[in-house]
Amino acid sequence: MAAVEPIRDKSDVSAMAEALKEIDPKYELMFWMGLYTGLRIGDILRLRVADVVGKKSLSVVEQKTQHSRKVELKRQIVLNPRLRGMLSEYCKGKKGYDFLIPARNKRPGVAPASRFSAYRAMRQAAEVCGLKHVGTHSLRKTFGYFLYMENHKDVGLVQQMLQHRDGSTTLRYIGVNSLRIDDAYEGLDF
Repeated sequence: MAAVEPIRDKSDVSAMAEALKEIDPKYELMFWMGLYTGLRIGDILRLRVADVVGKKSLSVVEQKTQHSRKVELKRQIVLNPRLRGMLSEYCKGKKGYDFLIPARNKRPGVAPASRFSAYRAMRQAAEVCGLKHVGTHSLRKTFGYFLYMENHKDVGLVQQMLQHRDGSTTLRYIGVNSLRIDDAYEGLDF
């Protein structure tokens, strides 16, 4: 199985959002949550309406598997104004205890959508958009990629926001190293 990649083109980001909206608006919101917060899919799926409605920031305890054990990381994430608007619109009429991304065919407060259904929606949208190597983890990678590219290529900032141990891991994770290597090969001229 090939590793997933970030979505590197903003027109592809827009196309994915539109394709996910066609599948189900909850998956479009899931997509934007991932792109604007950098949260892992499991952390997004655990969110409830009360966690985000009317809030300027999100307090979250992230779940991460590290060396075969679960690690909890506490974070405070400022919600982008555009995302806050989306959340406000999406959550109209929902109850605070409802899951933000509810499971299909269940009452909203009973269970969140599964990781598999989120993955399936991402793969289906990627196929419609003609994108390969896209999965749920592409959301976090895309967040890191655009954060890096649009913030003066500050690897330290991205490393800290993704909570990586070192900058080389971050560059590899967001796919920048592979682009640099490709450019180096193409740039050779003897």
